[in-house]
Amino acid sequence: MQVKRSALPLRFDKASWSRMLTDARRFGWKWVVVSVAPEGEITALDPARARRGREWCLGPDAAIANITAWVLA
Repeated sequence: MQVKRSALPLRFDKASWSRMLTDARRFGWKWVVVSVAPEGEITALDPARARRGREWCLGPDAAIANITAWVLA
């Protein structure tokens, strides 16, 4: 689980994204990114739904509605 204290959308540079992806693959993890907004709202995000450009971006469209179902899928 990668937690970032920021409102959506979350942005990651290519090096940070690559490190998270490499660690997940190396350890066999199913990973998730969590946004904690300044107001306290917590949103779990599916990295597979990230948009790639100059940086990796996770917006509201990447939100996981049911984290238990997502983990078990």
